[in-house]
Amino acid sequence: MMKIINRNLLLMICLLVLTVVLVACGDNQQTAAPTTAPTTAPTTVPTLVPTSAPTEVPEPTEVPTPKPTRAPLAAEQLDVPFADDMQGLEELYTQTFDDADWNEDGTVTVVHPDLVEINGEMLFTTFQDGAYKKGWATLAFPFDMDFDVYEQIEISMDLQTNGQIAHKSLFGFFVPDLSKLPDRTGRGLWITPSCIGKVFFLGQTPVGAPIDKGHWGKNGGFASVSTVEAFNEAMEKITFVARRDKITGYVTKTDNTQHKLFSVEIGDTELVIYDGNGTEVFRGSNDGEYMRGYGFKIMSHDAVTIIDNIVVKAY
Repeated sequence: MMKIINRNLLLMICLLVLTVVLVACGDNQQTAAPTTAPTTAPTTVPTLVPTSAPTEVPEPTEVPTPKPTRAPLAAEQLDVPFADDMQGLEELYTQTFDDADWNEDGTVTVVHPDLVEINGEMLFTTFQDGAYKKGWATLAFPFDMDFDVYEQIEISMDLQTNGQIAHKSLFGFFVPDLSKLPDRTGRGLWITPSCIGKVFFLGQTPVGAPIDKGHWGKNGGFASVSTVEAFNEAMEKITFVARRDKITGYVTKTDNTQHKLFSVEIGDTELVIYDGNGTEVFRGSNDGEYMRGYGFKIMSHDAVTIIDNIVVKAY
């Protein structure tokens, strides 16, 4: 009997243990978080941004340096040579002819260079192999008589010439085309010092001139003034002082005294010429043809023209 009881008790204990185990397993199954399949994150496709072409950096614009502002010339400075110590002057050109290759760079345009030579560090024209040679030659210089920029320009040089009425040493102002000769209207105003105590004027013949003598080959030009100077005796300094509407000529003699030779007033309608004393010697109609150009030119026609120490200043 006792054995039966022990067997039954053992069976009950086993059933109780089994029940506890089953309950515990059930609780674990209820509380465990359900396992979810791993979610694959969507792949993000990057947005393609087009690459801009490199921007070209423009070349810097060169800004011209403005010319310094100058005070206008005082009344006593007009139409006279500049003082040596004057402030604000620009040197536009200078030539001393010290070298036989003075024009090696070709800045001065020479027509008939075979009639131009250097002798004793001076320039001789209509001259060849040390002697006079009949013919003509011209020299066109590399500066502008630009009166939109400058108020007054001074051109000076040492000069000697045997030029007279037909054989001339000519200086051209306001020349519009440096390749041309003074034989047509509108080719500048040409001023001709001589060895006979006169300065002649050529170029366009203004209305009022007695005859057509504007052509460089015509004797005497359309007007002349008597002067204190004959330019054949020695090298003497001649100075032309030019403004937009006036040209004045001076000579500095070997004794260093300065004398006024002439003045030419170029108005809108009239051309008026005065001698060195201020006496009017010519008045004629001017249609503006004299003012068409900026060039300066020298021409020698059948005259031995000797030049040295050219200096061009501007203010």
